[in-house]
Amino acid sequence: MYEINETFGKITLKNISELKKHGYIIIRNLFNSNEVEFLEKACDLKKKGDTLTINEFQNITLSDKILDIFKMIIPNNIVYPCLSLNRSADSPESEGEANSRVFHVDSIPDDFDYNVEYGIYNSGIYLSDHKKFSGGLKIRPFSINKKLEKTDTIFVRLKNIIKSLIKFNFKSILENLTFPKSINLDTQPGDLIIWSNRCHHSGHFRRLKLFPNISLEPFLENFLPNFLFIKEPQSRRVILTIYADEKSPYLEEYIKIQINKFRRKEHYLKNEILSSNEQTFFKKGIIIRNDGYKYWSSKI
Repeated sequence: MYEINETFGKITLKNISELKKHGYIIIRNLFNSNEVEFLEKACDLKKKGDTLTINEFQNITLSDKILDIFKMIIPNNIVYPCLSLNRSADSPESEGEANSRVFHVDSIPDDFDYNVEYGIYNSGIYLSDHKKFSGGLKIRPFSINKKLEKTDTIFVRLKNIIKSLIKFNFKSILENLTFPKSINLDTQPGDLIIWSNRCHHSGHFRRLKLFPNISLEPFLENFLPNFLFIKEPQSRRVILTIYADEKSPYLEEYIKIQINKFRRKEHYLKNEILSSNEQTFFKKGIIIRNDGYKYWSSKI
């Protein structure tokens, strides 16, 4: 675990530097036990739409507690693209990457020019114990400046090794037998994780019973039998939210791509009320981009 990547309650310029370098940061104990209990109950309602539209969350994603952190990370106005999802007692999906056990990045689009800061961040308010249990976020530190090479299953790895043997490409064989270092983040209720959309990550990690501090590749977690792993908490709860720099060169295309995902249609259609709040938040330096609601409501 990269302890240097953790802060307790307040974020500093050093922490921001670490975020830019390592790709992620954990803010410990940002929410107290009473706040965690309140947010747990809100998640268990399983209401659709951005959390900002749900009274039970009390505007938590644009609260001063959250904004004070992101205003230090993002140098320009903060864009809120109405992509804050709450989850409760969910399980890995068999299709897609957003909630599946596979290394992926959220930097779509990306020209892989790592001299340009991406400027779009994912965040998770974790409300369950992922220090003792499975189900949390797996991260590859320092992956923020590396292109993700996908090897999602053990069969893909074997296929690549066979091809490399035929070509006597021993470097490729070695690459398919070794893996970049990853970490199962040991978050506890009330912790906030912020990670760059370019950071390689995987949800729903599985913690080994005999070696709980070892982080396996997701394809091995999917392949190995269940009895080897510690179970997830009975109810896995998390609030996932996107924040962006208004000057990110990738922002406009990112928003367009998210809007055109049909699986997000129901989410966006619940966000009508956010359009009426745009001026209120703009005074705080927050730009509400409710493009998804405008797009899908025009289709009805």
